[in-house]
Amino acid sequence: MKFIKWFSVVLLISLFVSCSNRADDIRREINLGIKANYSNKYDVAIEHFEKVLSWEENNQEAYLNIARVYINMRDYDKSREYLDKTIDIAPEYGEAYRSRAQLYSILGDRNAACKDYLKAEEFGVKNLHNYTKYCK
Repeated sequence: MKFIKWFSVVLLISLFVSCSNRADDIRREINLGIKANYSNKYDVAIEHFEKVLSWEENNQEAYLNIARVYINMRDYDKSREYLDKTIDIAPEYGEAYRSRAQLYSILGDRNAACKDYLKAEEFGVKNLHNYTKYCK
């Protein structure tokens, strides 16, 4: 009986440690991907974000950042695909709406951009007044 209790404690501790390590790994990969995107190393950035998705299938931040890479690459269809996926898995994630609004602005769809800027604002994204003042 003591062995089972001891084994259970060890198992819980190892599970906790592996979870916190995975969270650290995810944060590191996200940061490396963002840095690669800013350095115009788009393939490297996507690799980092896809690694996160291999660990955590519905990581909204990884999907969002892949979409941002595709915006920088001017692959707007792919970007839209990833932004829509981000919003599907996290419908109250304001940053996804802000990024999709930026994409719609690039594409010249003012109505869709306004709609998403207002959604982003609704979900807590700050400092969008310059984008939303003509939308209301």
